[in-house]
Amino acid sequence: MTKITECLANSSDDCDDLMMKNFSKRMLKTQMFIGNFVEKRFVEPLNSYRDVVKIDADETDFIENVLAVKKKVKQELRANVLKNPVWVGITDPSMIGAPVGYNLWVILPVEVFGTYWFKVKTVEFLQNEVRLKLEVVRSLKSEKSYSEAVVNKETIDLKSYLENIPQVLKNNFLQFCNNHVTVSNVKETITFIFVLLGTLLAGGINLIHYLMEYFLKLLREISSLIKVSTPIFITFINLIGKTVYGLYALIASLWHGRRTQQPIYNAYYSVDPNSIAFQNSYGRSNYLNNNRAYRALPYGSARITPLDD
Repeated sequence: MTKITECLANSSDDCDDLMMKNFSKRMLKTQMFIGNFVEKRFVEPLNSYRDVVKIDADETDFIENVLAVKKKVKQELRANVLKNPVWVGITDPSMIGAPVGYNLWVILPVEVFGTYWFKVKTVEFLQNEVRLKLEVVRSLKSEKSYSEAVVNKETIDLKSYLENIPQVLKNNFLQFCNNHVTVSNVKETITFIFVLLGTLLAGGINLIHYLMEYFLKLLREISSLIKVSTPIFITFINLIGKTVYGLYALIASLWHGRRTQQPIYNAYYSVDPNSIAFQNSYGRSNYLNNNRAYRALPYGSARITPLDD
């Protein structure tokens, strides 16, 4: 008869109890976590000592599973708590009198001190106690020391490797010379070098010829462009100059306003040649000839015409 058949044949309390045990073992069995042995404490309900193992704060998933199992166990054992009190070996920070943090109250197979890797072998359901059976896997300190030893070994290997580099290079060079430095190889190498140099020289000459030809064509096109664009540029500059000049002239005319034109009068001067001293008669005659228009008329400029009756 299987467990399911037994559960159906017995009462519902036995079925719930069996399901609770299966749930607890399924959640915690074979789980590994990091824990720290705190101390041994006396448990009054059990009248015995238990080892207190504090679960590391980083083991969040394991802590959630432990709390879920504790909640499930307390729900199933709540009805029988008065008849048969059961001690659950799981405490949380809210429990008064217990060490700080999440702790497991167990019986360790060996005496340990410090931080260790623990493995849950099973969940034990005794007459008056529910506790986890743990297995000590290894010390966390030994794991760190092992990693440090690996690092030290790698450092030593690197140092010896660096010391052996010159000797290794020397051996490789000698081996290369013995295997590859032959007459035929040297001849082929020299031939290849000369062919390579000739190819590079011919390619360089062709490249220079192409670049010079391209440069000459570029200069010709640039000169043609300058020749064509120069009149356009000059015309554009003149247009800008005339525009600016016209703008300033317009502003000046608006600023000063329109001036009234002054009347022009013909001035007649009478020059007395006798009053001017000349060195000779030739200078005097030249002056009179040149200033003939400025001499006074022998008659009056105004004529009076009598009116007929």
